[in-house]
Formats: sequence, C-alpha cells, structure tokens
Amino acid sequence: MKKYFIIMLTLVLIISSNTSFAQQQPYIELSSQDLANLKVGDTFTVNIDIKNVSDFIGAKIIVKYNPNLISIKNKSLTLTNITDFSNIEGVSNNSLIDGNDTVIFIFGLNSNATPISGDISIGSITFDVISKGQGTISIESESKLISEDINGNLQELTFNLNTLNYTVSGVGNLSGTIKTLSSNPINGAYIELVQNDITYYSASTSTDGAFNIENIIEGTYTLKVNYEGYKEFSQVINITDGSNINLDISLTKIVDGDITGDELVTLEDLVFAANYYGLSSYDLNWDENCIKADINKDNKIDVLDLIYINRRIK
Repeated sequence: MKKYFIIMLTLVLIISSNTSFAQQQPYIELSSQDLANLKVGDTFTVNIDIKNVSDFIGAKIIVKYNPNLISIKNKSLTLTNITDFSNIEGVSNNSLIDGNDTVIFIFGLNSNATPISGDISIGSITFDVISKGQGTISIESESKLISEDINGNLQELTFNLNTLNYTVSGVGNLSGTIKTLSSNPINGAYIELVQNDITYYSASTSTDGAFNIENIIEGTYTLKVNYEGYKEFSQVINITDGSNINLDISLTKIVDGDITGDELVTLEDLVFAANYYGLSSYDLNWDENCIKADINKDNKIDVLDLIYINRRIK
C-alpha cells in the first residue's frame, strides 16, 4: 500500500510539473478590441504581445494578413532600447522588410539592455479595411523568439500563438421622410434600427421631416419611429450591400377609441371591436386585431370596450 501511494504521488508530481511547464511556455498573442461590425472604410489596430517569456533579447515576428481585405496603415514597436533591423540605414535586404501580405518585426535588445522576463508588449499594426469578406490575421511559423542565458549563449524558444478572425460586412443606406396623415412633416421624430432589442443606429428628423442613416452594416433590422402623441411605427427592413432604401412614413396620432388608424372614432371602429367581442388572450385566435380592439388593455374584449368606443363617436 505504501509503495502504491509513493507511485501515485510521483505521478501527480510529474503531471503537475508538466502542466506548470505548459502554462509557462512563451506565447505570442494577437489581440484587438475593434473587430466587431467591421465595414469598408473602418480602421482597426492589432496589438502584439509576448507572454511568459524568460531572458528575452530579440525576435523575428511575422504577421500574415489578407491584402485583398485590409491594408497596412502603420506599424510601431513599443519596446525601447532595441535595434530595429528592418530600419537600419544602408540596409536594403528585402527579407527584412514587409511583404505583400506580411508585416515583419525583426529586432534585438541593445548591448546595454538586460534580458526581459515576463509579459512584453511588442508593438501594434493599424489596418485600413478596403473590401468585404472574411479574413484572418496570424503569426507565421517562421517567427522566432530568442533568449540569452547567463553565459551569453543564445537559443530559440518554443512558443504557442493565436489567430484573429474577422468579417468585413457590406453596408447600405436608409433615408426617408416622416409625416402626419395629413402630409405635414414631423420635426424631431426619433428613428432607430433595432436587432434583438439593441439599438444599433438612430437618427432624428429635421424640420422638413427628413432623416438619413449611412453605412448600416447589412442585415435584418426592425425600424422603429416614435414621436410624442403618435403611435409607434414599426417595420422589418433588410439592408443589403450597396442598398439605398428610401421610405415615406406616415405616423398616426393617438386618439382614444381609434382602432382603424384614421385619427377619428367612427362607427367603423365600433364594428371592428364588436367583431371580436367575447374573445380573451386565453383564446387561440387572439391576434393583433384583438389587441387593437382591446381598448382598455385588460386582455379581453367586452362591453366596456364597446361602450368606451361608442361614447367617443362623433
């Protein structure tokens, strides 16, 4: 039993040691907070960091990207007291400079700099988005991390890495006018484009009732229009790449007892409600028309609704 316990303890220690080693292996990390909802014309930045490194003195880091979707705006090294080998005056070796689809960071600490251990911020690349599509930004396997031991010996470090995925969506535009039923423009109506109860785009109408929303990422939205004293307008719209949708929308004034939406209370409204008399929200055929006929919003259509409408007919 004692021998068995010793063997098991040894295995646990070996596993723990290997796990700790794996966790401490250097890691080249690409990160960006700007990859959501990318569209043509946007700019985003990718940061490059090295994690869990020991006695680091230099590197060759090759970042690969899709030049059909994005282009380099600028790149920068944030480390100090280094020599950037791709930027030495008099050197014209093409292997040291950026390629058509790669960004190269190749550098070493200067002789008076102490090797670095821990996490290091290397630099960043800023890209311009030039075309629609899906792409990746990755670290090439030819990249190298170099360390130096106490005797001045150099060695390449084994490292892990990650890849960034992104999607560049197409965009469309939405414009239009908001008016009353009598065709008078509404100034200050609030327009919003909603997905999953989240407002992604919004605008307000000008004095002539006009609004304009540009560069809307393609997708299906619920268009909502609100103005005080008027019923909310709601419509599902589909924005596609390059679309230019123009809408003329009429808002209906809120009038107690008006079901048909003509801003009047007439016999037509009473007939509408009477046709659904006796129904409640528990009935299977309770629908949008029933909700309209339920004037007092008590989830049933009864004599109270009919009397309410009848008292307002003029």
